[in-house]
Amino acid sequence: AGGFERICYSAYAEEPYQSFAIHLKDTAGTEKASIPQIIVKADTWNRSCIPLDQFVTQGVQIDKIENVNVHFSKELGDAAVWIDDLAYERD
Repeated sequence: AGGFERICYSAYAEEPYQSFAIHLKDTAGTEKASIPQIIVKADTWNRSCIPLDQFVTQGVQIDKIENVNVHFSKELGDAAVWIDDLAYERD
């Protein structure tokens, strides 16, 4: 992810206010960051981006990313959520 400015994704939810988090982990294995996200508007694809600086402030070495995960909240229940186009971006 070195050289990139943000991680972006598209999300769709059947019900509003569904929450999840984007996790980044670097190769050190001990540094892991979680940025919570909320899909406010239902029944439409929503494009969102998270500045990678937010992960850096949590201790992640952006140039040594090992994996990216999406974690859904236990409160999600029966609502369906889709994540698409997860990618690093820069200007």
